[in-house]
Amino acid sequence: MNSEKRKQREEEAKRQWAVTRETGKMKYIFRNWVLGYGLTMALVFFLYKQIDNSWEHWVFDIIASFVIFTLTGFLVGLINWNQNEKRYIGKK
Repeated sequence: MNSEKRKQREEEAKRQWAVTRETGKMKYIFRNWVLGYGLTMALVFFLYKQIDNSWEHWVFDIIASFVIFTLTGFLVGLINWNQNEKRYIGKK
C-alpha cells in the first residue's frame, strides 16, 4: 500500500511539473525564486538586521540584501529547475 501511495504522489508531481514547465523556465525562476524567495528573504533579513543596528545605513543595507538574496534566489531556482527537469525526463 505504501508503494502505491508513493507511485501516486510521483505521478501527481509529474503532472504538476508538466503544467509548471509550460509556463517557461525564466517565469518559473522569477516568480517562485526571485520574487517568492529572494525578495521575501531580503526583507526579513533586512528587518532582522535592523533590530540590533541603527537605521543610519539602512539604504545600503536594504540594497545589499535585495541584491544578495535575489541573486541567490535566481541561482537556487535555476538549480531547482534543472533537478526537476531531470526527474521529469527520467520518469517519462
